[in-house]
Amino acid sequence: MTDTHSTTKGAAPENPSRGYVQWLVLVATPILLGALFLIHPDGSGGLHGLRSSAGTWLYLHVAMLPLLGSLGVAFYVLLDGYEGTVAAVGRAGVVIYMTFYIAFEAIAGIANGLLVHGTHTLAAEHQKGIAAAVDALAVPSMALGMLGSLGALLAVGAIGILLRRSGAPMVPVVLLGGAPFATVFHAGTPLDAVGMGLFLAGVVWIELRWRSGDEHHATQAT
Repeated sequence: MTDTHSTTKGAAPENPSRGYVQWLVLVATPILLGALFLIHPDGSGGLHGLRSSAGTWLYLHVAMLPLLGSLGVAFYVLLDGYEGTVAAVGRAGVVIYMTFYIAFEAIAGIANGLLVHGTHTLAAEHQKGIAAAVDALAVPSMALGMLGSLGALLAVGAIGILLRRSGAPMVPVVLLGGAPFATVFHAGTPLDAVGMGLFLAGVVWIELRWRSGDEHHATQAT
């Protein structure tokens, strides 16, 4: 089964006109996620590390959860119109990402935030119990996060292959890899925000420059 689009191989895909919601998903999602990543507290150190920023941690992850889901929708939008094995792998990657990374975010972000929020008012023995619960969630949540990041990598890798087969330039395709990069380094460092910035740059280049036909027409003329 070959991977096809509505146009011939090597041509800029005549993607259906992006609606307002699709543009919002593709552009606003990495902008908002990048901004939240920039203010993401350092969550290392278990209860002790989370306690000083428990309120910020909880509210930030509540806001981040739907945006991480929206990132999966962005992957699906970029796969729109493609068919075949690679496209199917990409869509499977979206499902894996949405299933496992959202679960990771719910546990590592929201569940831990709820556990830690207000612990400074508790007695020491109660704090020890919460610390043990936070530590117990660390390994399973990280496993979920790794599976989710693998799904993001599969999705973006498939998108890149399909775009290159359609004649997209290499640079913006590589920039799209910032999204799975950000999911791997989602840990309170600037690297996740940088990854979202790279993904945004790739999306803008592909959607506004390449799909508009400027680069494609220049290639056809040579």
